[in-house]
Amino acid sequence: MISYDLHPDAIYITLSHRPIARQIEMPDGVIIDVDNVGRAVGIDVYGLSTGWDWKAVVDRFDLHSDARFLQMLAALGGPQASETPNLAREPVAALG
Repeated sequence: MISYDLHPDAIYITLSHRPIARQIEMPDGVIIDVDNVGRAVGIDVYGLSTGWDWKAVVDRFDLHSDARFLQMLAALGGPQASETPNLAREPVAALG
């Protein structure tokens, strides 16, 4: 599930419904909710339109199976869109 809030330009990506044990802040301000064993359960991106380092999130939290989806979301939001122009043009029906 994805939630977008226009005013703070923030998006929350739910990866799992496991309970959140703690949060980890990435260098670019992205906050990752993790469960009690450190698996990512949610991603909070503030300033979506300025871009975020989705690759660092994929690598640090072993989200390689979600990489294409996260790449698409990053392309919709910020400067990284120029790195992935084809993804930005794909239908976004999966976001709903």
